[in-house]
Amino acid sequence: MRIALDVDDCITNTLEWDFACAWEYNRLHHPEDKKFYYAIHHSAPEIFNFSEQEYKDFYVNQRKQLIEKRWLYPKPFVKEVVDKLLKEGHEIFILTSREDYYWKGNALNETRKWLKKYKIGYTDLFANCTDKGLKCAELKVDLLIDDNPKYARQVNSQGIRTIILSAPYNLKYQNVLSTHASCWPEVYYIVKDLSQVLQEYKEAKLVRDKQVPQLSFVPITAKTLLNAAKLQMRISKKHCAYLEYERKIKSSTPYYLVYESKTLIGVTGFYALDSAPEDVWLGIGGILPSHSRQGYGKKIIEKLMEKAGEQGFKTFRVLTNFEDNPNSQPLFRQLFDICEVYKNKNEKTAKRYVYSKSLTDQPTKKWGERDCGDEEFLALEKQGRKVMKQLN
Repeated sequence: MRIALDVDDCITNTLEWDFACAWEYNRLHHPEDKKFYYAIHHSAPEIFNFSEQEYKDFYVNQRKQLIEKRWLYPKPFVKEVVDKLLKEGHEIFILTSREDYYWKGNALNETRKWLKKYKIGYTDLFANCTDKGLKCAELKVDLLIDDNPKYARQVNSQGIRTIILSAPYNLKYQNVLSTHASCWPEVYYIVKDLSQVLQEYKEAKLVRDKQVPQLSFVPITAKTLLNAAKLQMRISKKHCAYLEYERKIKSSTPYYLVYESKTLIGVTGFYALDSAPEDVWLGIGGILPSHSRQGYGKKIIEKLMEKAGEQGFKTFRVLTNFEDNPNSQPLFRQLFDICEVYKNKNEKTAKRYVYSKSLTDQPTKKWGERDCGDEEFLALEKQGRKVMKQLN
């Protein structure tokens, strides 16, 4: 399994120092405030009502003391469990939300030194991870071990499992993909069980995939164009692919109606951008809800990859909105080599991924921040809706 681990309050005892130092800070700076109590919140500033500036001053000073006085130490048995997991072949990715501002300008380096001091092994280390859902998806992680329900929620929304190290502030968090653990020895046995379940699931899925009936791909023609576009809009109401399908009718890369026996179950295809003619992208389409989650999606994408490879394309890519299309993310992570967070120049926050897979024996290359043709497709969709409205 590929396992991600949090640092503070998961591997370390940071929260204990947060409470103790914040209590002492408030006693010295706000002696008139007698509201000293242990509330069920995540961090000391929320408990002690620090101002924004006090929050920054407190954490800069407190983190400096944690580093210089070496107050932090590992939780019981964390090293033994991590060593055992690594020995058993699991990959361990340390993901910490520690920000450089509070860790002497280099959270990654300070975390690396601390892990080295206590001889805690890992496969790779990442700091400044404020969205662990995106990072776990990018790394194709199977499981996150954390204490913060905020990050558990991010990761669970990606269809990825979590183990939460129980604390007063996270006991209310419940999710079908999340399991609570009281200590690191318990974490180990939960991981062991999950690893077995995951292996059994993969084996059963291989059997199910072989049992999926053969699919036929029939190119869309002028006669079937309107029905194909209507089918696509039943599947994905936010998009209209009428003009996209029309312009590809007589090309070497048409879109296809997908049949299982004589039953129409979906529409699919791929396209290339003028700026990257060796790459193809999964086009607008999909499977009818009545046939989803039955192994058809995997078969369709694999067939498209085969067709694209035969035509000489070198890379197959998918641009997907992970907020609108969360159920497809596990399939994409399974089939593709690389997952990148993608944001165009007009977007304030990232809501999409680019998944990529090489169709040759060469390593898969990342797409990066290049234009994905968003504006052209939006204009084409808008015009296509008008055309379909006239035809109806």
